Amino acid sequence: KICQPIPPIHKVLGRTLTIGGSLALIIGLRMSRSGKAETSSAPEQTAAKKTSCRTQRAVHDFEGQEWRDLEIEQRHPGSDWVYLPKFDKDNECKLVYISYLGHREAAKPLIQRVVEKQEYSLALEREPTNEHDPHAIQVVDKTNGTGSIIGYLPKAVSAVFAERYDTEMPISVMVKRAIMAPDGEIYLRLSPLVPKKALRKQYERSEG
Repeated sequence: KICQPIPPIHKVLGRTLTIGGSLALIIGLRMSRSGKAETSSAPEQTAAKKTSCRTQRAVHDFEGQEWRDLEIEQRHPGSDWVYLPKFDKDNECKLVYISYLGHREAAKPLIQRVVEKQEYSLALEREPTNEHDPHAIQVVDKTNGTGSIIGYLPKAVSAVFAERYDTEMPISVMVKRAIMAPDGEIYLRLSPLVPKKALRKQYERSEG
């Protein structure tokens, strides 16, 4: 299946509520929406589901230059997790780097592991003390217990979380795509995750 790339990634902001476990890599995932009654109020991190994106040819022409979707191994943390509803038709967003905080450099080990199909772990952490955006959500590389902040979710995505859900609700993230720019730099596209409907209901404000 050919992934549809998109151009680079730049800026924005984000605190803490970590859902550990394996980072998921996925494209075109069909999530389970079971109607059964739930006995647990917290989502489980089950064995990651693995598939592959096998596109490694030019699939996008941005300002006359080629961007390439790379072949990566995809993982999903389990059936208790679903895409953030109604925020993007492709269920993905950019990873926002802030240059003076060194995010781009901090993200390099994760990017390498993604491309080499090695194990790794990501988490989202809310940052209510952020002076630029009290709803900011950091993306944290938890591989081998490192806890490196590698960027933020876009401000618009953090605003969706703040508008719809209480801050106590668990949140997570997975890498959906890895895209190589004409200059050889690799950028990640993320899919924010929330607990499935039955598990997040108690935290909902609105999904307008």
